[in-house]
Amino acid sequence: MVAAVIASRNGQAIQNMRARISLDGKPPEPEVQERYRAFSSVLTVLQKGQIDEAVTQYLDEIEQQNWWIRNPDLSPSKSPAALRVPADMIRGLLAIARHHPMHRARAMDMAKRTGDYLVEASDQAGVPYAPFPYWRGKSGRLGELSEKAAQMLQQCGALDNAIRKDWFVVEAVPEEYLFDTGRVGEALSELYQVTGDARYRAWLDDAATWVSGQPLSANFNYNAFSVAFLAQLYLATGERIHLDHAVEKMQFGVLSGMIDVGSSAGHWIDAHNERLVYRLIMVRSLGELLLTLEQDLVAKIDAAKVQSLHASFEQSFKAVESQMLKKKGISQIGPMLEVYHQIRTSATIDFDVSSVLKSQIMSAANKQIITGNGGVSAETGLYLSDS
Repeated sequence: MVAAVIASRNGQAIQNMRARISLDGKPPEPEVQERYRAFSSVLTVLQKGQIDEAVTQYLDEIEQQNWWIRNPDLSPSKSPAALRVPADMIRGLLAIARHHPMHRARAMDMAKRTGDYLVEASDQAGVPYAPFPYWRGKSGRLGELSEKAAQMLQQCGALDNAIRKDWFVVEAVPEEYLFDTGRVGEALSELYQVTGDARYRAWLDDAATWVSGQPLSANFNYNAFSVAFLAQLYLATGERIHLDHAVEKMQFGVLSGMIDVGSSAGHWIDAHNERLVYRLIMVRSLGELLLTLEQDLVAKIDAAKVQSLHASFEQSFKAVESQMLKKKGISQIGPMLEVYHQIRTSATIDFDVSSVLKSQIMSAANKQIITGNGGVSAETGLYLSDS
């Protein structure tokens, strides 16, 4: 029912759907109980020397995790992570390269070698998007997906054709590839913008055609990955069609699931997407779209539509902010850090972030970095580039 309504692009039908699904305008309980890190009474601050040290450590950790460079013969099914992980490393590396000149050569070398690996993965699988490693028997959601799909394909004798050089291509569930394709697309768009490498552009053109041709998913956060990719691709190429597709997917594929009136404004109508991790994915993609619209290079998007997108961003962020202030704790520190980075760097996002939450986000990030638990996420690279 949800898929049919959002596919109709009918505003009134979408409003009616939201009213039916969200009882009395209230969001459902998230399918998994949220975990919060209690606000700290002592705030942690990064000093200049610690920033330099943290950047070096960040690059060292990425180098250690570069399994595709350190172990080029490792089969995809033995790889420790899906393609979304090296894609995020590229975004962090490019942030370091932009803002820390003494580390630029090293960061760019790793970013380009990672980009080459991502393109090669699609080439090996023979698909225009980011494939999955064949992870049958592994734990976690992707392992479960591999097992379930493998059993289905095995029953109908189609499993062998779905395994391509140890990559898993299940044509019956194309929407499952939207997550990784969006992340890889974002990363390669940024990398193409810096390098102008024709191989990255070829992958991007094929992936954009595939993504834009996919129907909207009833899982709202899946559409958000396509929005962020297409918005970033517009910045890299100046081709207006990508921006138009990004705006449409945001309007009908993401915001169609957000409650936009009453005390629950900024929440989502289903228990899955009401989880903070998915809400922040959607908030972040909306922020990426707004940052792109600030640099609208070709033609102006309708002002009323832009104003509506700004209102949705504020509503969705404020709902998260209110939840964390009420709990006196932070959840999903990395995504929160990136959304706050968007607010800080935007020229048009115009609302205040609670000073309490702001200081707690920064302190939590600093503590993770100082203790060596910052990880190699894009958010950590962005934060270190801002510090």
